[in-house]
Amino acid sequence: MGILDWLAGKSGGVVPEESKMGKNVFRNINGEEAARKVASDEFLVLDVRTEREYQAHHIPGAILIPLQQLSSRHSELDPQKPMLVFCEHGMRSVQACRFLSQLGFSSLCNVNGGMAAYPGPREGSAVRG
Repeated sequence: MGILDWLAGKSGGVVPEESKMGKNVFRNINGEEAARKVASDEFLVLDVRTEREYQAHHIPGAILIPLQQLSSRHSELDPQKPMLVFCEHGMRSVQACRFLSQLGFSSLCNVNGGMAAYPGPREGSAVRG
């Protein structure tokens, strides 16, 4: 089962307990707070956008795992490491945080507004220096 099937409710009727209770097991933070956390160098930065979006602009050092690949590639991530999860506007990152929290990732921060709200350093083909 892929993440998109899980998100669409095609998990064979299995609903994670946290989802039943309506709890978020991740924090929502704004772009300013995300920039401070990136600068602290204590957080892994996960970018769940597409390869094309990532190439245009991304946070230096971010790990790219597009949302559609997260179910097959989540083992590349350390569930014990604090993580900032980004997308372009904050919608796909919420889905990624929900999925990862069900796998036992416990220190997740979703960035509200995503890259569009992030004021920190960027690199990529669309970044003008």
